[in-house]
Amino acid sequence: MKPHVLVTGGAGYIGSLLVGDLLRRGYRVTVVDDCLFGAESLLAYFGHPGFRWVEGDVGDELVLRQALRAPEWGAPEVVVHLAAIVGFPACQA
Repeated sequence: MKPHVLVTGGAGYIGSLLVGDLLRRGYRVTVVDDCLFGAESLLAYFGHPGFRWVEGDVGDELVLRQALRAPEWGAPEVVVHLAAIVGFPACQA
């Protein structure tokens, strides 16, 4: 069985492309994203048996604890950190 992968920022452009590719290759994927810009890019995966969704900010300890506990799959073996603040104006706040 392929590893369980945690993708932070998985609803973003790069994250959503990676999630789709991982699922097609047979990986089990947990996505953590705060959906600041929506999660439409992931809608097709919500029924996929290899997809798990945790909504929230990666800076929130409780959200991360939830993401790291997947009773049916165990803890992720790989973490791909793509969560970021997007755009120069957002970084100025």
